[in-house]
Amino acid sequence: MTKVYRGLGLACTYPENWQLSEETAAGHADQPTVVGFNLQSPTSAFMSVYRYPRNVSPDEAIEEATKAIAADYDGIELASFEPQRELIHAGLDQSQPISSVSNTSRGTDLNFYYLDLLITVRLISFQFAQHTFLVQFQAEDRDFTAMERVFQAMLITMIQSLQSSPEQPDEQSAGEHFADDNYEFGDDYEFGNDG
Repeated sequence: MTKVYRGLGLACTYPENWQLSEETAAGHADQPTVVGFNLQSPTSAFMSVYRYPRNVSPDEAIEEATKAIAADYDGIELASFEPQRELIHAGLDQSQPISSVSNTSRGTDLNFYYLDLLITVRLISFQFAQHTFLVQFQAEDRDFTAMERVFQAMLITMIQSLQSSPEQPDEQSAGEHFADDNYEFGDDYEFGNDG
């Protein structure tokens, strides 16, 4: 079974055995404003999503996240990539030309050791409507490989909810249509052709 997170103008379907937490920052009149959310699996895997104003570029969002990780861990290996494949599977290219997707999205894979474990982090940042989003997938390397399809399924539901919501999404109604959809996470989840 699955649950649905609704906030930040999007909806994200995730496995029911994952734990949800929100990140907040001081907003107007010192009222907390949600700026991101985290989904933690029962294992080492987790996904974090942050929303920035559009004037923060995907490159800047990736750079900020990379610096934060590098401040805590030594010996980080970086590999930048264009996240077209992930975003095409998610359907982002249906409303934007491929060239627009590659110009407004960035990705970086990071690998580092923590204790004796190899940790894999995938950062994907893209712009949609009035915001820049940063998605972070992280897990111990073997767990990352096992969870990659689940990560991709969560990204797909998130992108689809962004595409289906109005230009200025209403936090309450963003992605309401996902509540009745039955997204299955597991080996039989179909993503289409990888080519």
